[in-house]
Amino acid sequence: MIEALIFITGILNLVLGFVILKKSKNIVQKNFSYVAILISIWNFVNFIYYLNPIYPYINLSYSFGAIVVTSILLWVGQYLKNKYITSSKILFFIITVILFVLPLLPDIIIINDFNSFVVGFDIKIGPWFLLFAIPISFELIWLSYLLFRSWKKESGLKKVQLSYVLLSFSIPAFFIVVFDFVLPFFGNSYLASFDTLTTLIFVSMIAYSILRYRFFDIKVVIRKGIIHFTSLAIILFLYIYLLIFSQKLFIEKYNWSEQTTTIILVLLIVITIEPLRRALIRVVDKVFYSKQKDVEEEASELKSIMSSSLQLDQLLKKIVTEFKAYLAVSDIQFIWHNKQTGNLENYYKNERRISFSSNNPLFQYLQNNSKLLVTEEIPYLIEEKENGEVQLLKEIEYELKQLKVGLVLPIGERGEIIGLLLFNKKENNEAFTADDIHYLSRMQSQMTGAIANALLYKQAVERISVIR
Repeated sequence: MIEALIFITGILNLVLGFVILKKSKNIVQKNFSYVAILISIWNFVNFIYYLNPIYPYINLSYSFGAIVVTSILLWVGQYLKNKYITSSKILFFIITVILFVLPLLPDIIIINDFNSFVVGFDIKIGPWFLLFAIPISFELIWLSYLLFRSWKKESGLKKVQLSYVLLSFSIPAFFIVVFDFVLPFFGNSYLASFDTLTTLIFVSMIAYSILRYRFFDIKVVIRKGIIHFTSLAIILFLYIYLLIFSQKLFIEKYNWSEQTTTIILVLLIVITIEPLRRALIRVVDKVFYSKQKDVEEEASELKSIMSSSLQLDQLLKKIVTEFKAYLAVSDIQFIWHNKQTGNLENYYKNERRISFSSNNPLFQYLQNNSKLLVTEEIPYLIEEKENGEVQLLKEIEYELKQLKVGLVLPIGERGEIIGLLLFNKKENNEAFTADDIHYLSRMQSQMTGAIANALLYKQAVERISVIR
């Protein structure tokens, strides 16, 4: 059974690698696709050695593993823009060549005397095993540390991205160090085959983020779906581990047949996995989303609030109050388009003064692009835009950072901006989530109509008062 899982893992990693290569939009994505393809090749090498547990196939598994670890190290270094890693490629290349050759030498790293188990092979380690195990373990632990250190320093969107890179890397790294090096050093190596299965966690999590949320590119990526997906992947991995480990236990200690244990455990999984999945999702939602209402429910509530008032002051206060509570931002300002001056100005005079002229870069940009704008996304927008808009976006980014604005929501249609809602950064420097963006986009057209009607009503009342 383990060989089938290894083969499936290799196929999935290979498919994901080529899909990412086709969909890649920048060098980080493209290089990750090469890493995924290389990991799949290593998976297939492991599959071959499982079918033919003889020299040199098991040895090649260790050799290719060294290449995989170095490729991940170089990719993470590129993503983190770590100067030490990027400037030491020749050193890492030399170390990798040494680590590739060492396992191929007979009876040096591993001894070619294997005992077969249900879940793998009991591989005897050679006299130079630590010479291979220590550098690989150090690379994996060091990379986990670099990712964690960067995660601690960052905030907002970058911190969100690093959360998933750290999680997707550290889980397989932990199992590889334990299964491939720690346990074999103490004479227990039959779980080493699981290192292949853990690679699917790394590849699938990042691939899912790239394909679904354009990870490392432009969109804010965190969403309930990816956390649910990750949680389910972990559960499935634990179930697979339970199945294979229990088979070994019952076969060796109770003399049960492999077919009997497989049938019983598969039935157990079928019966229990869905209730456990639902329970896990409830726990995840409670931990990560306890303060957030459902997007549709919140949008429906705000629609009813907007439809209940034509008084602009009252309407704006209700909208701002709802947005503050839902998005956890400290301040939201409404800047309206004063047709008499042609400028965007504070609607409430007691707020900090903000004024944009008609030739302001932000005003010009939003007149042509009426979609909401997240300040942290602007560097990614710059990478995609034509040269004519690059300088404009740089000026906008600088201005929004000076104003400490995290998100701008235009009120109006393309070419006719009524006003802007300027959102401060979220509390605790959290990123605006995909749910936040979806919610605000849903409400944008509704607010445009409601605020436009309230402005017309206000102007009509003012004209009547002047006539009187």
